[in-house]
Amino acid sequence: MSPFTLAGPLQLSAESSWLIVAWLLPAGPIAVAVWSFVRAFVFERRRRACSAPPPGFLSVMGQVATKPERKPAVRVDFELVAKTVKGKATFKPRSHTVTAKPFTIETEQGGRVEVRAHRDDVALHAPVEGSGAVRFCQIAGGDRAWIYGPTRVVGTNPRLADSNTQTGAQSSEPSLWVSTTPIDEVFGAERNHFLVLATAMLGLLVIVEWAAFGTYWDIVREGKPAVGHVIEKSVDLGTSRERFGRPRATETPIVTIEVDGRRADFEVAERDWERVTEQTPVAMLVSPQNVMLGPEPHVSVVRAAMMGLLVFLGLLGAVVASFIQRPWYSVRRGWRGTDRRPVAASGVDT
Repeated sequence: MSPFTLAGPLQLSAESSWLIVAWLLPAGPIAVAVWSFVRAFVFERRRRACSAPPPGFLSVMGQVATKPERKPAVRVDFELVAKTVKGKATFKPRSHTVTAKPFTIETEQGGRVEVRAHRDDVALHAPVEGSGAVRFCQIAGGDRAWIYGPTRVVGTNPRLADSNTQTGAQSSEPSLWVSTTPIDEVFGAERNHFLVLATAMLGLLVIVEWAAFGTYWDIVREGKPAVGHVIEKSVDLGTSRERFGRPRATETPIVTIEVDGRRADFEVAERDWERVTEQTPVAMLVSPQNVMLGPEPHVSVVRAAMMGLLVFLGLLGAVVASFIQRPWYSVRRGWRGTDRRPVAASGVDT
């Protein structure tokens, strides 16, 4: 007589279980982890370039000198729209403008380095000042600054290009980086940020695949078909709380199965409960660590749904965390990178 196949309540098929556990659930965390490692690698390359500039690039630190003094060398003005929500004023970014002027860096060794900054090819990292709808960040004469860029715009005799010429218009990233804090430390912090994000995604993957579906993978790797026998039937009594009304009693059918000298209790579907008697042969999958009902590996709908929700929340948190960065303001990136790119020459001084 062929062994009787019991089914647990709300179980996925073997094909659906494999698709969800082996492909759908790991896909998101793995993709985010790979993207985070790539971003970390990019910032690490930038950090190393700032620490040891390659040929054709220069990294300097010193005091900004402009004429007249305290005149902004690089400035970003943000246009915010004020809105009142429940009596509280909030500000939504609308656009931003970048102003850049040639300036000089006076180093601690007494040297002078000319910087030919252009609004379309500069990125500024500086604290945001102002209040309300008027916000700006800038680096001006007398400020301490860290500069990194190509020798065509940074050096003792940079190329005298017209500041209205779009030297970086074809580049996806600015070539001139200006900061009020050490640039290599900023890039190092960004690298660490994405490394932590990647590690968190890999940790989430381990929790889902090992802690939640460890039994499933154990059966997939080492499970062998076996025939067990029902030795006892019982009913697990409990209560369920309705949202409206009194709690009601619930009955969960349980069967105790013995296979290869091991006993295990399983919750079964009601349709199988009436047909099962003691000593009924049952198809099983057995591994050195676990046993599973049925002839093929499977997972329950409830566990798959719970892990799917956990992965979704983890991915949502990763998306939010990816925006928590130390911002570089440029023509391409405005108020925390959320506003629209302004028209090329609308109200921008050169």
